[in-house]
Amino acid sequence: MIMQWRQAFKQRLDAALLSAVCREQTDLARCLLGIGADPNAVGWCVAGLVSPLSAACVRENLKLVRLLLAWGADADGNLIESSTPSERLDDEFASDAKRECSRLITMAHQRESLI
Repeated sequence: MIMQWRQAFKQRLDAALLSAVCREQTDLARCLLGIGADPNAVGWCVAGLVSPLSAACVRENLKLVRLLLAWGADADGNLIESSTPSERLDDEFASDAKRECSRLITMAHQRESLI
């Protein structure tokens, strides 16, 4: 019974994180990460099946991208996502914010390869 409650709480926490990112509520996202939300959890959003990092990339929100990467978000995304964070940034007419998101993800990839 307690395990079921914990699992349900965790799922709601992860869904709340994705919702906060989709609404660009950086402070709320920080609080949710602080109490255990998974930065790599995947859920449904307008853009399809996404991780919080992908949702932040779609919104070109650099604060959220930095926050999620600092909390351990996988720069490669999740295998079950509709598109990876990098794929969501590929655009020859990318804005400055998208280019900066792409640079941050590339740096995260480089850090991961050194580990």
